[in-house]
Amino acid sequence: MIGKVIWALMTAIIMATPFLLIFLLIRTLRIGKVFEWGYVIVIGLTLIYNVYDNNRFILKEESVYIENLPLAFEGLTILQISDLHGKSFGRNQTNLTSQINRLDYDVIAFTGDMETTVRSFEPFYELLDGIDNKTHMLYANGNVDLAYKFSTGEITATGRKLEEHGCTLLNRPYPLVRDGATLWLIDDTARHFDFELPDELSSYHGDKEREVYTEYVAALTEVSAQNIKGEANTVVITHIPFSPKELEAATSQSPIFNYDLIIAGHYHGGQIRIPLYGAIYVPVSNDRESGWFPEQKYVSGLVEYDGIQQYVSRGLGTSRMFPLRLFNTPEINLITLRSKI
Repeated sequence: MIGKVIWALMTAIIMATPFLLIFLLIRTLRIGKVFEWGYVIVIGLTLIYNVYDNNRFILKEESVYIENLPLAFEGLTILQISDLHGKSFGRNQTNLTSQINRLDYDVIAFTGDMETTVRSFEPFYELLDGIDNKTHMLYANGNVDLAYKFSTGEITATGRKLEEHGCTLLNRPYPLVRDGATLWLIDDTARHFDFELPDELSSYHGDKEREVYTEYVAALTEVSAQNIKGEANTVVITHIPFSPKELEAATSQSPIFNYDLIIAGHYHGGQIRIPLYGAIYVPVSNDRESGWFPEQKYVSGLVEYDGIQQYVSRGLGTSRMFPLRLFNTPEINLITLRSKI
């Protein structure tokens, strides 16, 4: 309880500081009492609204149309939950779990960053324990490889505990089979590295890691080959979205990057949003690209680039640097797969 009070006070201070500085500037310029009080009222109402808004969430639904989707997977639903960051919605997550348990879904995908600022998963465990439908409950690593190692797929102690709470870790491709048709669900950790050929691992890792990673790349290659031949479909469930330049590069890299849909989080929808404009910053992972004033269509929702579709959730929580979402309602997402005619 004390920790939550301290965190709330820190949040309030961080929220109020920039507005206080602007107010002091207004006082210094001696613009006038009416303007000063108007500013105070507007900012006060803005802060009150955003505190309220940060402690609720909405459900966003999206239909994604995929070529050559078998009849067995027509209407398949994926519930995406992303970037909880240890936030609680009701005591023991009851507000969140009650909404989830009212939904009809086939797969639930946790797209990373579920832990608190001290990397505790306790609020996430509460969420997992309150969910009724744990069939195909999949977990992908967030920014840090807490559940499994990116380079080898080795499951950690935290990963084992997540499994105890019902999660299936996406440290390897996961097949969903219906009526003889296969839908592969994968976390493409291969792109966490700046190399594509397994032989180049020799300068980064030992022989064992290189061997395991080579096997993983081979598995991804086989999954993608099945996709190319029309033998299977592939959905990537991952944390960090493909940036525009990565999407552009992905269309020319084969066979590893042949996917029907990418589901990701990480951006928080641009945690600070300006009404009528959108996100002013997203944390892109590519050093060659700037995260400031991004092209808004890539920040959240569904986008298509040269045949590759990507859906990005705004998620539920906040970053450690700024524990507040501005004009950015937390969300969970229900994605329905449809056959493209």
